[in-house]
Amino acid sequence: MTLSGFLKRAQLLSAVKRDAKKLFLAAMLCGLANLAHGAISTITVSAMLSPQAADFSNQPLSFQQFDPGLGKLQSVRVIVRSTIQLSQQFENTSDQDQAIHSRQTLDLVLDLPDGTTPAVKDRQVVARTYSADAFDGDIDFDGTSGSTTDYEITSSNQKLLKSRAKVAMFTGSGLANLFLSADGTFTASNKQNQLVAQAQALAGVEVQIIYNYIAVVPEPVAYGLAAGVLAFFPIIGLRLRKSGRGWIRQ
Repeated sequence: MTLSGFLKRAQLLSAVKRDAKKLFLAAMLCGLANLAHGAISTITVSAMLSPQAADFSNQPLSFQQFDPGLGKLQSVRVIVRSTIQLSQQFENTSDQDQAIHSRQTLDLVLDLPDGTTPAVKDRQVVARTYSADAFDGDIDFDGTSGSTTDYEITSSNQKLLKSRAKVAMFTGSGLANLFLSADGTFTASNKQNQLVAQAQALAGVEVQIIYNYIAVVPEPVAYGLAAGVLAFFPIIGLRLRKSGRGWIRQ
């Protein structure tokens, strides 16, 4: 074998080694990139409070925390679907026909697990004007001088939490609580202020908590690329052996 054959083989071997190192490094960097910047995964848990008479404060809603062993929690989306049932009753006690004006409000506040930081607020208002005949002699919220009217209201509100302090409230290995409060008001009047009026409110919520996180394991594409690079090494070796035999024959 001539000296030029040795030089060519050495040059080819050096080039192949450089290419192999580059491929291996690319595979490793890709794996690390998938660890640090993998696609966001989600887990959804729920909590609920059945409709109950308002007013109430700090009613606990139990939910499952995010297990930090699954990965790094990036954000938490809290979706609150409220169901509110309002009832307004009035009786005109005047000896004249009257227009009765009413206004009923209900404020819902969902606090984070610390019990002091509001996550979602919801206000519902029902304002109505009723026509009533002169008092019919019975305070029964019925007949010609009285009425009972029911309203059902559903609403949806949400909040995306990203701050480290707030996200940390949802991280752990067990259960935690959100806290719901409901505060209502009701007013009713007519021109002579001769009436009897009352109202009731029931409030409940269903809460969805969506955890957005990056898993601690690499994405499958990282494994596939690394395996592909490793599988390429025997091919490199085979090419070297074939090339080596060619040089020996020179």
